Amino acid sequence: MAVGTVALPEGIQLPGQLKDVDHDALAVGMPVRVVVDTLFVDDDGGEALSWWFEPA
Repeated sequence: MAVGTVALPEGIQLPGQLKDVDHDALAVGMPVRVVVDTLFVDDDGGEALSWWFEPA
């Protein structure tokens, strides 16, 4: 895992986690995609979601 800033086409820069990335391959301008998945499920069945970036 790494942490980086992703520049969106709209001009917004968004800090976030980069998962499943080869640290030696990290480069400014590399394409990434956002992933949303369940972080955990509580005792009542409610899901907590999280997001991160990974190489596209």
